[in-house]
Amino acid sequence: MPAVEQHSPLFQAEALLRRARLLWQCGQPARAVADLERPRPLLDGSEDRLRVSQYALASWLVAQALDRPLEPGLLFRVSTVAWRSQHPLVHARLARMQGMLQAAEPALLLEARRLAERQGFVDLRWQLGDPAALAQLRAGAAAIFDAAGALRPWASAAPAADPAHLR
Repeated sequence: MPAVEQHSPLFQAEALLRRARLLWQCGQPARAVADLERPRPLLDGSEDRLRVSQYALASWLVAQALDRPLEPGLLFRVSTVAWRSQHPLVHARLARMQGMLQAAEPALLLEARRLAERQGFVDLRWQLGDPAALAQLRAGAAAIFDAAGALRPWASAAPAADPAHLR
């Protein structure tokens, strides 16, 4: 692997992530898990927006293919790095992860309801089934992100439709 010869941990991480994505695309998500485990310690503290978003999306795609739960911390991490990035790939990956979460929401709610019933949390069971409570939770989260964007006006600006500066 050329990245190993260059002694570049970030290049090694990117090569592993690309191979994991290729394995996922070829219908072998179980083999992709090992390639996702190796770069994780390096990318957990990294500020490299492209590689962090690449890792998060690949992890979610593999988890979804293996019917494993999606790791919500990765969405938060990509949201955090996207605030400081104008790169279209970072924002495209974030949007894709948000779409995956919305698609998984009914299954997540069903599992949360089962857990609440098993634990005997009657009030929680009612909140999990109430669409108004979910809408209120979403509105609160949106307000938090809007407030954070107001504190960072440079990060809340939408990326240019034609990012000529990236060519």
